[in-house]
Amino acid sequence: MFKFLFIIYIAFLFMGLFRPILGIFSVLLFVLPIFILAPFSGRWWCAHLCPHGSFQDLFGLFIRHRRPLWLKSHWLRYGMFIIMFGFLGYIVFSKWGNWPSMGLALTKLLWSSTIMSIGLMTIAPARSWCNICPAGTVGKMLAPKKAKLMITTDCVYCRLCAKTCPMGLSPYKDRGKISGFTNPDCMRCGRCASFCFKHAIKIQ
Repeated sequence: MFKFLFIIYIAFLFMGLFRPILGIFSVLLFVLPIFILAPFSGRWWCAHLCPHGSFQDLFGLFIRHRRPLWLKSHWLRYGMFIIMFGFLGYIVFSKWGNWPSMGLALTKLLWSSTIMSIGLMTIAPARSWCNICPAGTVGKMLAPKKAKLMITTDCVYCRLCAKTCPMGLSPYKDRGKISGFTNPDCMRCGRCASFCFKHAIKIQ
């Protein structure tokens, strides 16, 4: 939705090193909204409003790779969730009251996720970080259990939706299913629908 949010992301990365207090606001900007919006819209935030997602899309204009199967590993995903939120909790409780020190530590945590996401893009498609993003995992866990995509019987199993999905999902497999495609990792970005030449994918 907002393609230029990566500017905000980059600004927080560098300004947080010189104005550490901004690191605290980075948590409010990148983590808190997913807790508020996910119960109503799932991972919609990830595709349309996440500054880190916008940052990855910027690189995605130039980088193309196949997605390794291990990126869908539950061990990797929930391990990253525990590690990153563990560090977040440690920083908040250990540095509570010392706001500049807390802000700098949170900025460094943001840098660590940035470096990991860029590293992933050297071997996998853009948005691969979204497969293991701790905030995205929260979005998945809180996602409402209702249809997000409807795959009509016009679908011809060309698999173009799977090839264009930033999460590596396969909507075509639920062709004609009354309940629709309800994978909680679906971000409703609309890419599958826009690339479907049969117009068989309807976003709800």
